Amino acid sequence: MNQAASGTGIDRDAFAIRRCLKRAKTSMAGVARKIELSPQLVQQTVNGARNNHKVLRYLLYVIECPPSILGLPKGLVNEFNKLKGKI
Repeated sequence: MNQAASGTGIDRDAFAIRRCLKRAKTSMAGVARKIELSPQLVQQTVNGARNNHKVLRYLLYVIECPPSILGLPKGLVNEFNKLKGKI
């Protein structure tokens, strides 16, 4: 069983995230370069197989994806707000 099926990012809307990336004129590879992580980790996070907080914070605050499409629980959004300047 993969992690996405067990609830890691099960509520994440990968297609909506890709639309946000397109609107921001970037890609998952572009995000990976910007935050110095592997493109595979960004892709796995977008698809819900992983929950990398650095990727999710970047998508939330820089790309401005709504928390609802990222599948973030309210508590995690509050935690991210405390770290907002530390992407």
